[in-house]
Amino acid sequence: MSHEIRTPMNAILGFSEILRGELRDERLRGFADSVLMSGRSLLRLINDVLDLSKIEAGRMEIRLEATDLRAVGRFIERIFAQQAKEAALHWSVAVAEDLPPSVLIDELRLRQIILNLVGNAFKFTRAGSVELIISGRRGATEVRSRIVLTVEVRDTGSGIPPEKLQEIFEPFVQAGANARAETRGTGLGLAIVKRLVGLMDGDVRAESELGRGTTFFVEFPEVEISSRLATGSREDSWTEALDFNELRAARILVVDDNETNRELVRSILARTHHRLLEAGDGREAVSRVLRDRPDVVLMDVRMPGLNGHEALAEIRKCTGFELLPVIAVTASSLSDEEQNLREHFSGYIRKPFSRAELYAELAAFLPRETRLAESVPEEASALPLPAAEANRLRRLAQSDFPRVRDGLAAKDVREFAQALEAIAESGPGCPGLRRFVSDLRQATDAFSVSEMESVLARFPDLIERLAPDHPVQDE
Repeated sequence: MSHEIRTPMNAILGFSEILRGELRDERLRGFADSVLMSGRSLLRLINDVLDLSKIEAGRMEIRLEATDLRAVGRFIERIFAQQAKEAALHWSVAVAEDLPPSVLIDELRLRQIILNLVGNAFKFTRAGSVELIISGRRGATEVRSRIVLTVEVRDTGSGIPPEKLQEIFEPFVQAGANARAETRGTGLGLAIVKRLVGLMDGDVRAESELGRGTTFFVEFPEVEISSRLATGSREDSWTEALDFNELRAARILVVDDNETNRELVRSILARTHHRLLEAGDGREAVSRVLRDRPDVVLMDVRMPGLNGHEALAEIRKCTGFELLPVIAVTASSLSDEEQNLREHFSGYIRKPFSRAELYAELAAFLPRETRLAESVPEEASALPLPAAEANRLRRLAQSDFPRVRDGLAAKDVREFAQALEAIAESGPGCPGLRRFVSDLRQATDAFSVSEMESVLARFPDLIERLAPDHPVQDE
């Protein structure tokens, strides 16, 4: 059902977005905006229904990952900034300074919870303010590696009658008092919040005073502090710029049995320097990969004949294409299927997707043309290392570098970067080596094979500058 609903929504939202960008007549742009806004509202309803169904069927999975709560706060603040401006509301986000740099929590579901609560606050607040506060404290057990994480959303809206404070978390119940027609929704948002918080071993409650506002409290009592730093949210890197021409020119193969879906990608990339290749099924995709050698593949998963999984398996059997980035494109909302796709494909994007989401996924595999060049002057001016560090660097170059360069396995590249960082930190300041490590980690975190190759290609020259003519000595 999800697949059948999301596939046409991909065309509705995608082409509406393109049409809005092409129109110059304000009246026609207004019509396109209405279609786009209505389509997004419909998609939110679809997502809410599917999420609630998955939760109640026990199909919703919670995935812990290193999360930067400050980045979450910045993301939420940016999302509602324009809405606050248009509604003339004071909008603020406060994240406690004493929170750890990273905690283990399901970032996607945490964002979903906060988005629902803040969205409700804006919906029922006509004047005054909306506030988001994220804080933490040590729990009663005094376990130093864990905190009690609290999220508060405060508004000065219409308030909730006391007798409804428990009912509002049930499906199809409206939160606000005497909800106006323009603020009425499906009543699913808070029901989803309640169930997600429960799945994450937390608790949610509300305090409200009619005519003065409402505060929602969400508390997660056992959130583990992560020793691993969060890699950063992809939104932070691509929302500022959506120029596809900033990405290195590439041959992009789009595989989909639906002509409309191929036309959408074709239209998005029409005025860019990228070359678009197309295939209507899995068998044709394998042939085009062998013949045209694309830089990245957007592969629909459900196709008649050879489906996306089978086409990927055929491509991986071909010499020279074992590391070709193949991004799964699917309309499924099942969490177990999503997990399976992430394990087998290089990337994952779900229909309906926007220009921004397509850009973000491609940017993980196509480096920006200027990024690496900016690092070269710093490395070119690098001074030789002392004898001990130079010896360690030469040893690393002889023992590990050939395997890392030829294999390009993300785990090996990360370990290589870690070993280089240890050398950079043990001796006097070495900005050239630190810059190299930073670029290598950035490429690895993005799982961009082409960028890893580009960074590693600089290593032999860097060696000659940092350890020139330095014979390896036994330690």
